[in-house]
Amino acid sequence: MVYVQGPDLVVSPKFPFNLAFLPEIYGLDLRVPIASITEVEKTDHLFGRCLRISFAKSGPPAIELQLRDEAGLIHYLGRATAADQEPAASPKLRKSWRLTFFRVFAAIWGTGVLIGAFSGLPEDYRFRHDGIEVTGIVDGIDNSGKPRAILSYSVGDQRYHLSPIFGSDTKIGDTGRLFYLPADPGQARDADFLVFDLGALGLGLLAVTASIFGGTVARRLS
Repeated sequence: MVYVQGPDLVVSPKFPFNLAFLPEIYGLDLRVPIASITEVEKTDHLFGRCLRISFAKSGPPAIELQLRDEAGLIHYLGRATAADQEPAASPKLRKSWRLTFFRVFAAIWGTGVLIGAFSGLPEDYRFRHDGIEVTGIVDGIDNSGKPRAILSYSVGDQRYHLSPIFGSDTKIGDTGRLFYLPADPGQARDADFLVFDLGALGLGLLAVTASIFGGTVARRLS
């Protein structure tokens, strides 16, 4: 429930959201003076529009509310503030759909990149732990579609081939490190996969972090 009672804004969760310490964890049980409100901001989220209410530094953290009567709450907040004759400025209303789009995109993209990185790192470990390191040499270029280098390596009298992960700018005679499995020398993994997966892990974490804290950073910079 969200309502205005005298000079206060009240937010009170109803069953079952008042169980298991959910109000304390997510800050859903509030009674704060309307005079402490510094900003009322309309924002568009993935699941619809909500109203973000920010408070003075001495007050609680900002809270985002999806309301049945958004205009009604804005009206009562403005009327109560004027009746109390507080010197605070009227709440500002602005839409931040661009920021919302960026945060949603960063969350989806970052999650996908993290899934790919976490799925590749165990393979990097397996080949480095169980495999044998060998140096391969580029002795050909695969021109079917996008040109890719062909890295060749020998195990005994048998010669095997592998396309390195970073192979578009390589030339004939270039070398590269790889690991092959002794039980099946045909299974090999480019050593640069570890660099790629660690880089993807860092980018994914950066994107997810930007999605989570992007709104806070943008508000502090504005």
